[in-house]
Parts: sequence; structure tokens; C-alpha cells
Amino acid sequence: MKQVFHLNFLILILRVKMVLSMQRVVDIWLQKPARIRFWGVNSCFGANFPSHKNAEIIAKRLRKFGVNLVRFHHMDNRNAPDGIWQSSSLDRTLSTAQLERLDYFIFKLKEQGIYSDINLLVSRPFKSGNELPADSQKISDWKDRALVGFFDPAFLSLQKQYAYDLLIHINPYTGNSYCKEPALAFIEINNENGLVQGFLQGKLDKLPPYYEKELNTLWNNWLKKKYATHGLLKRAWHSITLEGGAEILADNDFSNPELYPWILEEHEQAQAQAANTTDGPDNSAAVKIEISKSSSEDWHVQFNQRGLKLKADIPYTLSFYAKASSEREIAVMIGMAHEPWQSLGFNMVIKLKPFWQRYEVSSLRLNRSDSNARLNFTNMGLTTGTVWISAVTLTEGGSLGLKPHENLEQGTIESVRFKASQRHTNETLKDWYDFLLQTEEQYWQSMKHYIVDTLKTESIVFGTVIGCSTPNLMAQFDVVDTHAYWQHPVFPNRPWDNADWYVKSIAMVNNPNQATILSLAAGRVLNKPHSVSEYNHPSPNPFEAECFFFLSAYGALQDWDVLIPFCYSHRLADWDTRQIKNYFDIDQNPNKLASFIPVAAANKRIVVPLKDQDEIAKMLNTYAWRLVDGRSMGLDPLLALTHRIELATQGSYIPAGALSYKLSPQSKDSFVSDTKQIIWDVSNEHRGVLTVDTAHTKYIVGYIGGREFELSGLSIAVKHTALNDFGVVALTVTQGTSFHKARRIIITALGAQYNTNSKWYTYPKRSISFPPAEGEKVTWSNNWGSAPTQVEGIIATITLPSTKASVKVWALDAKGKRNISVIVEDSIGNARFSLGSEYKTLWYEVEIVKR
Repeated sequence: MKQVFHLNFLILILRVKMVLSMQRVVDIWLQKPARIRFWGVNSCFGANFPSHKNAEIIAKRLRKFGVNLVRFHHMDNRNAPDGIWQSSSLDRTLSTAQLERLDYFIFKLKEQGIYSDINLLVSRPFKSGNELPADSQKISDWKDRALVGFFDPAFLSLQKQYAYDLLIHINPYTGNSYCKEPALAFIEINNENGLVQGFLQGKLDKLPPYYEKELNTLWNNWLKKKYATHGLLKRAWHSITLEGGAEILADNDFSNPELYPWILEEHEQAQAQAANTTDGPDNSAAVKIEISKSSSEDWHVQFNQRGLKLKADIPYTLSFYAKASSEREIAVMIGMAHEPWQSLGFNMVIKLKPFWQRYEVSSLRLNRSDSNARLNFTNMGLTTGTVWISAVTLTEGGSLGLKPHENLEQGTIESVRFKASQRHTNETLKDWYDFLLQTEEQYWQSMKHYIVDTLKTESIVFGTVIGCSTPNLMAQFDVVDTHAYWQHPVFPNRPWDNADWYVKSIAMVNNPNQATILSLAAGRVLNKPHSVSEYNHPSPNPFEAECFFFLSAYGALQDWDVLIPFCYSHRLADWDTRQIKNYFDIDQNPNKLASFIPVAAANKRIVVPLKDQDEIAKMLNTYAWRLVDGRSMGLDPLLALTHRIELATQGSYIPAGALSYKLSPQSKDSFVSDTKQIIWDVSNEHRGVLTVDTAHTKYIVGYIGGREFELSGLSIAVKHTALNDFGVVALTVTQGTSFHKARRIIITALGAQYNTNSKWYTYPKRSISFPPAEGEKVTWSNNWGSAPTQVEGIIATITLPSTKASVKVWALDAKGKRNISVIVEDSIGNARFSLGSEYKTLWYEVEIVKR
């Protein structure tokens, strides 16, 4: 790599003003009216319990980087020293020593004007003990166990006991219990969880008998209360039975040598061939699909038939035979054969073996009609090999709704299974979602009332994130929360396998249609503070320098209240690693920690109506981690790049002057905010640039190499960079009211970075050189290299609206102190100077002494 050097980032200090002044902290603690915004960090596992010495260092360091909130996350997963539980007991007793460390850390944060956010349930294992039946331990994943608490009284009681033990506890250093601690800004009830979320992930299908029976009893009781008699239920659910109809597919036995009208699709690098054969079951006809070259996405090889006329809400039966040259998974879908290529409600993953197997789905229901649908065998693009398919049939026929043995009066109505949801009518599914939402609401309200009314906490309380619960449920809390990750690590075989994973080498600046900002904005609720309590572009994505510039720019445009990068650290020890240690931690990540910069809010708002019944209706066409938001109602999410987006939930009214959510973006290749301060330009394919131009902050992010940018009052010319011209240059006024009246400016210049001796691979594992091609799946496997982290020195020339004589520039050292003086030249009455790799820094300070 060109122009690369390393820094000890543990002690690097950016000398900027705090996001929240100490006077503002005092005003709020004294309950004086004032709006507060938070820029925070997450702290996880052992990092929540630093030694006293480290607690003091960390608190001071966070303040110097403008942090005013720490979110305490994953405290409840482990025993001491990496968690809060006493080592000699089940997860019931808090460790006195761990509490003392937590108390001291929160005390030191408070001294620095930094608030805290405590998460009550994140990853607690819920070991069986005497309170829980043996079936609780048949649920292997801690996330799935936490799901049971939405309807099981014993799990709920354990959650309340933990809240009591923690929040009633008095911190000896502050003299306050956490219920009365003014520096405890937030209490979060349950991280990334919800009952509908669990259903859509298929987790409720796997409940052991004790909990399956418990949920089913609640379901039958709910139905009896709504319908009273079986006859009323049966009429309401519109059960239907149809005799088998004619074959819908053409050439369903693959007898046509041309395979028409079947189509083989190959996308990007994928290469495949399809031909009919006679080696099907019992020497029948079949199609043989040979994938000779894999690609970066599973859908890059597909085999389908289009032009099918299919109806919603009637039963279909699909059957076929299939096998593969080696064990593999493929998907079978029925969806649109046209834009936007959405599913029509059927998507099944099947495991193929090296021998023929028959697959049949009866009573298959589609959730919408389409006159140009397709049956699609897909997800064959990741692995080479051969797939055979034979005797595909699709016909009308089957039953939807109640089974013969189901009877409301006898309490035998079965709970809906996610994997069998196609056999149910829309009316049944709406009732099921309504039941789940009401059950979930009872949980949220029970926990909220316990924390607020019984424990009498004075902190702001919120439930979980939009996407794991719904806007209408979360609008009942004080704050609405969201999470997003750009190119989150993927674990193809075993969750969180640190040797078997990848992230995609993709720059978000080139992909506004998939940007994290869109989903975050679509979940914001009208008249509620909005939080983004987790956000990151995980390492080792080569373009991770763009991460927090996007979050701060669009977080400000959307006027969000809380922005919390994930994560400061997961580690109890090794605070001075001087290298990137994992996907998320930013405490030793030069590009991440260097990019905490604020911008300004939008002028206009778009408000989307979303009532309770809208949510239930839209559940029929949704999936886990999305559920329902503004996009469900027809909002084009790209509008979030120009205007502020809000949801009018139940009981709210669209305010006067709000723009229609039925608007279309004015452009698809250049998005200009209504403040005119933010421009996201993707008109040059694969060379996107984000430009922010405000009175106090100016930055350029993306493919800026070999270009010159004229911003209001200054210019930035950037030389070619190591990442094919990708980089970041940011200027922030830290003293003065604007760039024209600035007294001090901090400049940040970021580009490529990687650990010393780190090994770059593509997935499947193949060694590559840096930089990887954009779009590749990249991994460091379990070889993250060694210290120190190597960072690129961006070469750029900056011209400021000040005279040469009035401007002094220094490259800053690892402690944030002035190190090397940078030469300033005259450029037609303006001051011009150059950043360069010779200074071995990411930071520069500009002082303007007179004008």
C-alpha cells in the first residue's frame, strides 16, 4: 500500500468541544428545560467492568472524543469477571465485586459529564434453577430462551428480579440508587427481541412441549374471548377446500430438448449450464443444472418458469423430485417475474442429498395475485456442483384454514406454525399476528410499569428496536430505538465462528438504494425522540472509514436524538492492543474513532400514517428484522436522503405542512438534502461521493481521489489513494461561529487501514492481496494480524478563505499535541497547504490568528 504508517491510537486525542457542555449537563440534572442530544458508544461483556485505573482513563478519553453516553450491553451473559453474575451461582445473584467495578465506572463517567444507558436483558442464559422447568434447557440458544419471557410468568418474574437487584442497588460512589441516578439516562428492557420477530424466524415452531402448550392455551383463550363459538370462528376464518385442478406449468416433465419455457439465469461471475436428461427417478426425464463457476451471491444461479397466472388466497399443491452431486441447500420460491421481484408468499429452503428425494407442499397459499409470476429454483450461485430436478407439478387444490380435529369450544385450535403458515387464510394469520402483538404488548407494559411505577425509576425507559417489534408498540415508550449495520459479518455454517466468516467489500457510498439510513429513517415515530443505539460498518470492510460520517450526516438531517456507535470495546483487559481486534470494536480502530462529527437537521418532514390495523395487515407480507415501518405503507425510502421521515402511529395526526409520503425522489443518481448541506452523488457508477457543506463542518467521503472539490468558502484537492481513490477528508470548526470566522479547525484525513501481518482472504478461503475488489467477500479468518494497525496518509491540498499570514497548521502527534509545522502558501490571497503521508498522522490542527 502507498503512503502507509501506524499510530498508537490508545492515547490519540482529538481536541474538540464536547457534544454536550458541562453546563447543559448541570441544567438537565437540575431539571431545567433543555433538549439534549447524545453521541455515545456501546460497552460489552468484560469491558463494562474495567479496573479503577482503566475506568478513569476511559472516561476521560471518551469525553475528549465528544462522547456523552455509554450503553452498557451484554452485562448479563457471563459470570465474573466478564459478566455481572456471581461465579458460584446460577444467573440469579449479582457479583458484589462486579457491581463495585460497574459503580466506579459509571461514577467516573458521570464526573466527565457522560450519561449511562443500562440494558436489562440482552444475552442472559436463564439457567434452569428451581424456578424454571426442565424444558427451559431444551431451548439451546439464549436468544430463544429470552423469547419465552413474552408469555411465561416465571421468565418474566426473573427479569423483574434482575431489574430490582440492579436498579435498587445504591452506588456508593454517587450515593444514589440507579432508580434515582440522574446520570442514568436510559433503561432498555429487552435488546433485539419480540414475539412476532420470534415467530417470523421460526423460533416458536421449535418450542419444547411445556412452552408450546402454554402458548397454545393462551391462543385458544384469546380466540374464545373474541369469537365465543366455533361456528363464528369458522365463518370468520373463511376456511376453503378445493379439488385438484389442471397442471399450471408447461414442460413440467422437461421433455422439451430446448427446456422452453424454463429459463436458466446466470448473474455476474456465475457460470452454469442446464440440459434435459433421462436419469430422473426410474429413468424419467429431468433437468441437470451444472454450476461450473460460483459467484458472490446465492441468487446468481436460478432456474425458473415465468408467465404464470396465480391467485391469492386459494390453495395450491407443489411437488417435485430433486438431488445434488453433494449435500447442499437451495431455495424454491414463487414470486414476481417482474420488478420489484418480490415473493408472493412462498419461499422454502430444501436440503438436497446425492440421491433423489420427493418434496411436496400441499395447501400452499399465496398472499397476492399476479398474472406474471414465476416458480423459481434459486440460491445455487455460491457453490459449484450439479443439481437435478424432475417431475415438477403445480396445481390448484388443497385446504386452507381449520383442520377437521380443530374446535374452539374444545380448545384444540393449533398455534400457527411459521413453516406451515401457507395453509392458513389471511383471516387466520391476521388473528394470529393480533394475538402475538397483544401478548407482546402485555409483556412490554408489565415490565414498563414495574420499572417506572414499582421501582419508581427516573430514567427514560424504552423497549426494543423497530424491526424486532412494531412502531405502534414501541411508541408507548419514551424513546423509539433502531439498529443498523452495513455489511454485517456473515457466518455461513456456525453462528459467530471466528474462523468461518466474511464481510462484503462494498462501499455504502456507491449504494444509496441499500443504505442503512433508509431503514433507520423509516422507523422513526412522530413526536418521539429517536435513537440509533447500535451502528457500524464492521471490520475489515476496506471502506469502513465512511461509517460514522454517514451516521452523523443523516442522523442530523433526520434530527435524531441518540446516535451510539457499536462498540467501544468487548474486552476486560488488553485496552492497549494498538490493533483492530474484531469486527466491531472502535477503541483501537483509527478510522472509526477519528470520525465523530455532527451536521444539521432537515427543513421539511414527510409523515407516514401507520395505525394498529395497518401493522397487522402488513404483517402478511413481511419478514423478521423488518416487521413493519414506513416502507410497508408505500414510502420510497430514498426520500430519507432529502427530507425528515416520521411515522404517525395510532392516536397521532399528520401535522400541518407535512409532505406527502407518496412523493417520489427527484433523482436516482444525486440526492440533495432540503437543507442543501448534504449531497450524495452516485451519477458516476461505482464512484459515489458524499459531500457535506455546513457553516461548521465540511467533508467529502467516497471516491474523492484525483478530484478537486469546491465547497462554500474553501476547496479540497485530493491525490489518488490506495483504495482506488476512496477516502475521507473532513474539516470541523472547533473555535468560531463559521469557517469565515474560525479561530481553530481540526482536519481529519482517512483512507485504507489494516493490521500488520493480517491475511486477506476471499470466502471461500483464498488468499488475495490488498485492496480486494469491491463486492468480494473478504475475511481475516482467525488471523487478525498484529500491532500496530497500518493506516494510509491521504495526500490533499486545502485552500482556506484566510490570508497566508493569518494561518498556521500543525500535524498532530499521537497525543493530540502539535508536532510538525505544515508549510502554508499564498493562493491568490487565500491560504493553501498540503496534507501528506510524511506527517504520519490522521489529524491536523489549523489556527487562524487574524484576518
